[in-house]
Amino acid sequence: MLCNLTTSCFFLLLLYLTILYQSSSAFAVMLLLAFGILSGILHLLYEVSHIQIQFPEVVLESSQKGTGYLRITIKNTGKHAIQQASMKILLKDSQKHLVRSVPVYFSIPPLKTSSVELEVHSILCGRFYLETHAVRFYSPFHLICFPYRKTLQCEALFYPEPFPLDTQVTETTRYFPAESEGFEDLVPGMAFHPMNDIREFLPGDRVRQIHWKLSARTDSLLVRDMGKPDGFPVLLFLQLQMLHGQHAASSISQFWDYTVSLSFALLEAKCRHFVIWFDQKEDTLILCPIRTEEDLTACVYALLYEDFYESARDLYELYSKKYPGDTFHTRLILSTDLTLQRESETSCACTKDMTITV
Repeated sequence: MLCNLTTSCFFLLLLYLTILYQSSSAFAVMLLLAFGILSGILHLLYEVSHIQIQFPEVVLESSQKGTGYLRITIKNTGKHAIQQASMKILLKDSQKHLVRSVPVYFSIPPLKTSSVELEVHSILCGRFYLETHAVRFYSPFHLICFPYRKTLQCEALFYPEPFPLDTQVTETTRYFPAESEGFEDLVPGMAFHPMNDIREFLPGDRVRQIHWKLSARTDSLLVRDMGKPDGFPVLLFLQLQMLHGQHAASSISQFWDYTVSLSFALLEAKCRHFVIWFDQKEDTLILCPIRTEEDLTACVYALLYEDFYESARDLYELYSKKYPGDTFHTRLILSTDLTLQRESETSCACTKDMTITV
């Protein structure tokens, strides 16, 4: 609990005059001020015990680049109005470094629920955190203020936007007969190239493939041959290695921009591809098939929730061990330090004007 500096100085001055001059007038004013401070304390204790502040779970970027909207719900269950309160909303990056601070002021009538809406701006993309800081409630006439000890926090996701990236897809890559284990489970609803329409049942066939009418006529179990699925000839690996230092948040933001731009450029070139990364929570590789812009949006949403790891992973080796029978044409690995490597070639720095051939 904090007393206003002016109030404290005035109270001490009255106390000094009362003792020095034995002034009954100064003593009366001091008592009146003390009564005001006491009533303010009781008023604030009542207010704080009847206040509820709620944050949303997550704030998403709006259609306007780098702008999200935070809606704070404040409920006053008491019979006294909260005349004035203040707080700071801190925007922090994924490593909890402060990016910016936004002051907020509000007041709430008794027995009412109010909402405070504010814009949250960020020139960087990625996952950030919003949290309350220095929440204070003020008594009438601002004689004292009372801090609200509970810290509230929510996540803020600012999506990257693709920029034009010159990506050349060779005919060999485009028509490479790539295959992957468990395609039907991994990518439900994907297109298949039919082979034979009807064949005999084989171990591993699904029940839904069975042609029941024809099986009943021929007295043998026949199935519809689903054929081979359309493959993904390009593998885009993402090395989600932690960066440190003053410009870490900026570098990671550029990494997200480049990831989306490269994947989007492959989409525009009608090249299906996998975006692959290591999930250290589950200790496994995540394969995200990209065939449409909706797939890319879902992939980015999942990526923004991933945690970065300290030591680089051998993503190629992990993929080969998990999917030894897969075939593909081109492997790319993009790292958070903004380097791009193709197959076993030397890594090169990522630039917006570079040409990438797959």
